[in-house]
Amino acid sequence: MLHLFTHIPKTGGTSFKRSVIDLNIAPTEIYHYRGLRSFTFGRLSKFAFVEGHYPYGIHLLTRQKCVYYTILRDPIDQAISYYNFVRQCDYSSYKHPELLNAKRLDLVGFTRLHANIQTRMIAGFPWNILMSNSTERLLRIAKTNLAENYACFGLLEQIETFEQKVASINGWKHHPVYAQATVTRNRPRVEDLPKTDLVALSEIQKFDIQLYAYAKTHLEID
Repeated sequence: MLHLFTHIPKTGGTSFKRSVIDLNIAPTEIYHYRGLRSFTFGRLSKFAFVEGHYPYGIHLLTRQKCVYYTILRDPIDQAISYYNFVRQCDYSSYKHPELLNAKRLDLVGFTRLHANIQTRMIAGFPWNILMSNSTERLLRIAKTNLAENYACFGLLEQIETFEQKVASINGWKHHPVYAQATVTRNRPRVEDLPKTDLVALSEIQKFDIQLYAYAKTHLEID
């Protein structure tokens, strides 16, 4: 079984890996995702988990049986965290690939480049390539995938509940670990933003907002 986690930036994925995956899957069984081409031609039979930022749908490129998990986050909060996290990743040893964009753009402009990233990643391959712009159709695909094709999904504000579910499904151990190294420092809160920015972000992230609301409702029903 190949366990696939749709790791959307700044949604608690690193904490999930340390709290669940690292306790139950050996480092030698973890495949580090480096793109669709490498994944397609990689020898995956010895691996049990794929680490990295990749969309739903990569299971189409392997013959192994796969199972998906993901965590979602309030889209405005995720946008703020992602923007400020990228800006702080400016070290001599590592610079985030999106650092130049984060330095030259304000929060709204940067978010426009990464609009509806949760919808796009959960709708996944190949739709995130064929539909370059977020659309209502992409949102419908994401909702369907979330409801029908994920063994488990959760919300960042309920991450321990999500981790416990994944552990229970697989008969795994679980010990909560908060990933301090990936915490976004000195970031504004949603309520601290100017109203004009909130309005703009709400429009830019409208499909993610709808997907997040759908996820919350689905979890409440379950």
